[in-house]
Amino acid sequence: MGQLQVELYRVQRELKRSHSQLHQVHKELEDSHTQLQQKDIVLQKLHSQRHQIKGELKHSQFQIYQVQGELQQYQSQLHQTETVLQQYQSQLHQTETVLQQYQSQLHQAQAEKQQYQSQLHQAQAEKEEYQSQLHQAQAEKEEYQSQHRSVVKLSLEQIVASPTDSHNHTHYTLLVWDAWYAYKKGDLAKMREFLQSSLKYTHLSRTETVVSWLEQLARLSGEQGEVLNTDFLTNSNDWKQLMSQAVTFKHILKRN
Repeated sequence: MGQLQVELYRVQRELKRSHSQLHQVHKELEDSHTQLQQKDIVLQKLHSQRHQIKGELKHSQFQIYQVQGELQQYQSQLHQTETVLQQYQSQLHQTETVLQQYQSQLHQAQAEKQQYQSQLHQAQAEKEEYQSQLHQAQAEKEEYQSQHRSVVKLSLEQIVASPTDSHNHTHYTLLVWDAWYAYKKGDLAKMREFLQSSLKYTHLSRTETVVSWLEQLARLSGEQGEVLNTDFLTNSNDWKQLMSQAVTFKHILKRN
């Protein structure tokens, strides 16, 4: 009996220990279940977060796709811009080259302009000096002509007083001389009037009178170192009118 009690006591003690272990295991099981629930909650949260992240990832991938498309467009535009920029740089280089050429030509033109201006000033100075000399020469020439005309008139007036020369011939010669002087001045109308007046002091025929006029006008021009422009004279309207008047005047003289 004592052995059985000891054995019973041992079994009861083992039973208590097993019961305690079972209680502990049950508690651990409950703790594990609680932890499992917590982990399940965490897992659900992670699953939800994963789903959300996947959505955000898809959205990000779509944005990346859009950004890549825009980036390709920007790269294409950048390439076109670089090409245009190279063209502009090439044109700018050509323009700078042309500008340098124009500047060089401008400097050369300015130098030539200064040289021409210097030559122009020199030419103007020489022109003014020449004009001064020309005016002086013309004044001296006119003075000489005036003196020569006075001498000729004086000689002719002396001839008028001389009984050896005809009074009419003297007037004729003076009027021809006045006609030449008018021709010299370019006044052909006055020349025509003097020659027309000389017809009253000559008995020469029309042809002889014309020849006489031309000979004396040529002689007077030669004395001044000049040549009578016969073509200009005979083709002028005043000369043609004079020829017509000379014919009429000679016919009137013949009738008288």
